[in-house]
Amino acid sequence: MSHDLQYIVAFILVAVLFSIVALLTAWLLRPNRPTFEKLQVYECGEETQGVPYIKYNVRFYVVALLYLVFGVELVLVIPWVASYLEYGLFGLILGLFFLIILGVGIVYEWKKVISTGSLMRMLL
Repeated sequence: MSHDLQYIVAFILVAVLFSIVALLTAWLLRPNRPTFEKLQVYECGEETQGVPYIKYNVRFYVVALLYLVFGVELVLVIPWVASYLEYGLFGLILGLFFLIILGVGIVYEWKKVISTGSLMRMLL
């Protein structure tokens, strides 16, 4: 194993051990005095009205995850645009291939959302 890899593994182990020790120490030393007011749901200083726990539709999470996936992949395009001339024709073809895969993925998801009609139900 190279020395650089040993340093990385040692750093990761120290970080994990430090986190575990810090959490255990905090759990052991903290006072545990639950009261009725402490156990109540806190909503920005307002008294809660009705049921405090709402069941959210899973489609909202799917839309958020799709936004994150395509947003992060689109951020990868910015360095490619800034440096694609350095890599010549191979860099251009590779970047265009990435964009085509990204476009096929977004078209597939939009067709799936439109065909099921879940977009309209989600918006209503």
